[in-house]
Amino acid sequence: MGTPAGEAPQRQQQHLHHRNHRMTIEKIRDRITALQAERKAVEREWPAQAEAAESIAAEVEHLAERGRDILNPSRLRKGKTDLTSHAASRIDVLSIVAALDFERTAARLAAIAFEAHPEPGISAADRRRRLAELDAELRSLEIEEERAIRSSPTPIVRRGDADPTVVLAPDLGRIAA
Repeated sequence: MGTPAGEAPQRQQQHLHHRNHRMTIEKIRDRITALQAERKAVEREWPAQAEAAESIAAEVEHLAERGRDILNPSRLRKGKTDLTSHAASRIDVLSIVAALDFERTAARLAAIAFEAHPEPGISAADRRRRLAELDAELRSLEIEEERAIRSSPTPIVRRGDADPTVVLAPDLGRIAA
C-alpha cells in the first residue's frame, strides 16, 4: 500500500520548487534589508564641507544677533543687562563672542566640526539623487517580492515593514516601480 511510482518524484519536485520559491523571496528580502541600511547611511552621512560651513555660519549669525541684542548700548545703559551681576552667568556667552568676532567664531566652529568629521561628506543634491535612486530600487524590489508571494504555492508571511501600497494593490502591473 505505498504511493504510486510517479507520486514520489512529483512530490520531491514540488518540494524543490517550493523551497526554490522561498529562497528567491529570501534573496529579495536580503537585498531590501541591505538597501534600507544603505538608505539610512546616506541619510546620516555628514553634509559636504562647503554646505556644512554655510550652515554653521548661518547658526553663528543667529547667535551673533542674540549677542548684539545682549550688548545693545541702550539696554546696558538702562540696566536691563548687568554683565557683572550673578544673573550674568545665564547670559549666552557664545552669542556675545559671535557678536564681537563673527568671522573667527564661525571659522573656529567649522574647524572643530571638520576635525570631528574630516570626510568630504555629501552635497544636498547628491543626497537627494542617491535617496531617490535607492527609493526606486526599493520600490522595484517590493513589487518583485509581492509578485513572488502572490505566486507562491504555499503561504508566505509578509514583512512587517512591507509597503502597504504594494501589498494592497489589486494589480501590481499598475504600480510605478
